[in-house]
Amino acid sequence: MSKSKSSFVTSDSAAFQEAVDAVRSERLSVRQAAKFYGCATTTLFSHVRGMVKHQRSGRPATFSELEERVVVRACIALGTFGYPATRELVGGVLKHYLEDVGSPGCFPSGEPSKKWWSNFFKRWPELTERKPQHLTIQRAKCCTPEVIEGFFATLQEVLTDEGLLHLPYSDLASRLWNCDETGLCTSVTSTKVIVRRGDKQVVEIGSGSGREHITVLTCGSAAGEKLPPYVIYKAKTADPAWMENGPPGTRYVSSDSGWMEEAQFTEWFRSVFLPATESLRKSKPVVLILDGHGSHISLKVVISARQNNTIIFCLPPHTTHLLQPLDVSVFRTVKRVWKSILKEYKTEICQAVVTKKAFPSLLKKLWEGSVYPEHLVSGFRATGIHPLNSNAIRKDRLYPSMPYAQQQCSYERPTNATPITAKVTSIFQQHFQAKLAKPVSKGGRIRPHFYGESLTSDEAVKCLQEQQMRRRKGVRRGKNTHTGLPSGNDSSQENLCQGCGKDYYRDSPEDQLCWIGCDEQNCSSWYHYWCADFIDMPGRARLLQRQSRRPTVLDRL
Repeated sequence: MSKSKSSFVTSDSAAFQEAVDAVRSERLSVRQAAKFYGCATTTLFSHVRGMVKHQRSGRPATFSELEERVVVRACIALGTFGYPATRELVGGVLKHYLEDVGSPGCFPSGEPSKKWWSNFFKRWPELTERKPQHLTIQRAKCCTPEVIEGFFATLQEVLTDEGLLHLPYSDLASRLWNCDETGLCTSVTSTKVIVRRGDKQVVEIGSGSGREHITVLTCGSAAGEKLPPYVIYKAKTADPAWMENGPPGTRYVSSDSGWMEEAQFTEWFRSVFLPATESLRKSKPVVLILDGHGSHISLKVVISARQNNTIIFCLPPHTTHLLQPLDVSVFRTVKRVWKSILKEYKTEICQAVVTKKAFPSLLKKLWEGSVYPEHLVSGFRATGIHPLNSNAIRKDRLYPSMPYAQQQCSYERPTNATPITAKVTSIFQQHFQAKLAKPVSKGGRIRPHFYGESLTSDEAVKCLQEQQMRRRKGVRRGKNTHTGLPSGNDSSQENLCQGCGKDYYRDSPEDQLCWIGCDEQNCSSWYHYWCADFIDMPGRARLLQRQSRRPTVLDRL
């Protein structure tokens, strides 16, 4: 019985090559060699006579190895710079290329078939297909090597100035904290269901629009310690029934938007974070790392932090996906576990939307099953914050910023390029340059680089005072603004706060930063910032010292 076709050795194997050599050296005949080495007689005969022009088994490929290598290099380059190629893009390029070289009939349908793609990926195992993650242009532009290096240099400077950098590993880890909020959707996402074949419209009944969410603020340290969650409902007031059976120590508040606002963050900082870190702040300060969202930056929070030996360090804008520990290692697990909890809730309760009354019990499951100490520790390690390591951010994560930093970017053409491969390269190059030519931001103002900053520094506090006072209704700018500091005469009324009567020169250095003067003509009244909020001032206020300074995160507010 003859061998089946699949049992023969392939033409690219070592045994087949030995058979060819044996026949050419006249040690064996074609039939003897085919029987001895287990290969097909006709195939061996064709190779011995030199009738085979290609080395791979089967029919020759549509494109040569050199041409396909150009396509592979182009796909890798596009993916590296944030514009990955799709099957449609590559298929369209190859179609136009075949038309230009006069071989339009290589693909019967006009574009590569599924079988061609399958064989293409087998020939080039360095390529694969993946679903890309969304990255905004702002993040791509801001995550440059310069910004990342500046962030680590600034953080190291702050830790050194405060005497924290040389603390023991565990002691420093317990003093580094990160907080951020995330929104938990209350609607169960749709999955595939079993229905009758042929049904075109399949619906699922549920209440709500499917876009409701509940905000949860999470805070953890580099040592793996986590604070109780802080829940924000979208409502005028939080009902007591919405606060039962949740994680121990959880606080529940409400806001009109359902997102974090300045009042809620200030309340969390004073009632949750400061009491939790009280024992740590007696000897050395603690560092709270956060993003530059407007709700996180307020004069009340900064002054409370200065008075309680706390450093608030703001991350560079649009870099949280690389530098924020909670975003890097915690929230992805939280979202995945939350989806499974919602599916289980829908199966048990037969309800597609989570009510506010049921939310605390589900949050307890989520908190116990997703926020682990080892995730917090790995988040600080992966971002390079603790231990401090500027090389923790891989260089390939910064490649999407290179085209915008250099204004142009390309990939090298193979050294043995031919006119045909040059044509393929030029088509991909045109596509890449067209992507870069699209507008990347609104407006023409170029913002300076910001590398992160301690918001509790004197310079940042003064800047924040200016920003807050500009927002006050009726702020007046003109020639009649009150300039200078209160006079040095102890008996002068100019030294006293017109709200509480306290003397300027007997205030603490921190409180002296918070004095504001009336800008009404010929008025010499002075006030504490917090006193000016509760009295009827004869004029409006302006801040004391306007000095030249470098750009800060507060300039973006």
